[in-house]
Amino acid sequence: MKVLTKQQFENWKESKNLVLQYEEDVTNRIEEVLNIFWGVFGAKVDYWYFEGADEGEIGDLNSHMNNDEIYGIRIGLVPLDPLIGSKFTNTDVPIGNDGPYNHVILDKEGNEFDWDGSIPTRWLFENCKDEIIKGKQAFEEKKALKAKQLKEVKQKLQAQQDKIVNDVLQKLSPEEVLALEKAFKNRKGSKKISYDKR
Repeated sequence: MKVLTKQQFENWKESKNLVLQYEEDVTNRIEEVLNIFWGVFGAKVDYWYFEGADEGEIGDLNSHMNNDEIYGIRIGLVPLDPLIGSKFTNTDVPIGNDGPYNHVILDKEGNEFDWDGSIPTRWLFENCKDEIIKGKQAFEEKKALKAKQLKEVKQKLQAQQDKIVNDVLQKLSPEEVLALEKAFKNRKGSKKISYDKR
């Protein structure tokens, strides 16, 4: 059996301490990134941990990260402004929820990033604050544009429908229009028939 040298033992101790220090640096940065992200949405992180962690522990960083993302993050939030406290509560934020925690940004490549318990690994070594602030604004603008386009499509369809109805009514006599009105009045929630008299 081969014995260890004292230097090997010291090297092991030193590397273990270095690993612990590096892991602390990484977890501190994760917390900073989480606070940057949620700060843009009006909250701060009260606590966070990895899924499956023991009570009071953060959990295993190695089993919750890869080159693309750090995942399995559970957090509790508190509002930055106590007057909007009902939006954020000091409980675990649900994952994949359509409620108040469904916060989306457009990342620097234009892809949607939605809170799902993960953050991009690259945010650990990038200044992500500008990307998150601009990404939130870009998503809100995209959403507003989509809503405007949908409204325009609905208005166009309504105008087409009104024209069709009006064209049909133009071909009827006033007596026929009154008869149709009576028939529609008998139906629940019907509207009065109107058309342009030419």
